Amino acid sequence: MSSGQEPPSALLESAAVAYRRGDPGRAETLCRQLLDEQPGQEQASLMLGGLLLHRQAHEEAARVLTAALEHHHDHPGMLVNQSVALRGCGRLEESIDVARRAVEVEVSLVSAWNALGIALIESGRFREAEEQLREGLTHHPDAPPLLHHLSQAAAAQGEHTQAMESRAALSRAGTARGREASRLVSRGELGLAESMFREAIRLHPGDHASHSGLGCLLLRLGRNDEAIASLRRAQKLAPGDRVTRHFLAAALGEPPAHADGDYVRTVFDAYAGEFDQHLVEQLGYRVPEALRGMLEVQCPDGFGEVLDLGCGTGLVGEHFAPLATAMDGVDLSAEMLIKAREKDLYRDLFQADIGEFVSQAQPRWQTVVAADVFIYFGDVTDLFKELSNCLQPGGWLAFSVESSAGAGLELHPGSGRYRHGREYLIDALEGGNFRQVEFADMVIRHELGQAIDGWLVSARAAG
Repeated sequence: MSSGQEPPSALLESAAVAYRRGDPGRAETLCRQLLDEQPGQEQASLMLGGLLLHRQAHEEAARVLTAALEHHHDHPGMLVNQSVALRGCGRLEESIDVARRAVEVEVSLVSAWNALGIALIESGRFREAEEQLREGLTHHPDAPPLLHHLSQAAAAQGEHTQAMESRAALSRAGTARGREASRLVSRGELGLAESMFREAIRLHPGDHASHSGLGCLLLRLGRNDEAIASLRRAQKLAPGDRVTRHFLAAALGEPPAHADGDYVRTVFDAYAGEFDQHLVEQLGYRVPEALRGMLEVQCPDGFGEVLDLGCGTGLVGEHFAPLATAMDGVDLSAEMLIKAREKDLYRDLFQADIGEFVSQAQPRWQTVVAADVFIYFGDVTDLFKELSNCLQPGGWLAFSVESSAGAGLELHPGSGRYRHGREYLIDALEGGNFRQVEFADMVIRHELGQAIDGWLVSARAAG
């Protein structure tokens, strides 16, 4: 290894990280670099072969795997991928032979039985395919890929009862795969998540949640046209799904001024159980204590009565309650409010849309705080006018937002969250009769390995 070159382990790890973050092109480049230095290197060959298959470059995948198998003659994973590559090249008999070899080498490998079953089906040998797939299922009784192709083989022979039973099992497995893919997204494993969403859809094409999840993921990866196609399929399957509608509007460049309340409620009801742990431990969320520190400068004698706008599970309450004479909270999500109530920090908790709530509120509070609330709300122009009316004269508003590079308001298609421009916020605050506006730069959270920039803002109601 020459000076300045990365060691093989570092190149492999970098390739794996690139794939997990949804950059297969970078992963492919790094694998090629390592194979140039070490022809036939096991993990690089496996990864590159898989990446080439993923983009259906079957001829090149076959060449890469043929070279690798000269160094690793009976490697079961390479044999399986070689079978898939040969099948993609139309070389079905060779594909069958290689898949049989993989089964002989590693009888418990699901992908080997699957590769053999598919190659036999594509060769029109349905009875033989059924026999081999049933044999594979004796080792893995609930393996979705084997059930899927068994259903195909049975249907091709007119065995409709067996096909229906297999399809029902596949639908259940596909839904489960879709849920696991969503968990992978939350952990930043974007490459794996895409593969699993696609597997979920193959197993259960009618599962709108998997189509929607794939569409949202593709938006994060910047693949807008593919995302729109997936989201439109999801919308066709479930026209009333608010999450799909929200992200499709963002993808099409037609964002609503405000997020749909039912969309917000759906997202946070589902998120409530893991909200605190995920936000604080995984995303590095420190906004509540930062807002407290900002306001302590303005209010050294305490915050008086506080309204926690979009209070969620009570993370803000944990930091503000010690300096408040009383705290009230309002949130759309019933599940979030259950968690907040368990902390016993609030005088009153209300389940309501924040816009409707403040429009009907009296000038009761000395402080209103909104931590990462407006990123799910959108246009705050009218809301700020109502907020100045529910604050006592001279009261303080403190909030956080994600910052827009532009002057106005935008809906980021990848996250589905709104970003606010500085000029837009200043105009909205002044229009709401707020004064003494102050901004502080802050990384609001870390997401998928990226810092999300934002602002902490404080402003004082006139009076």
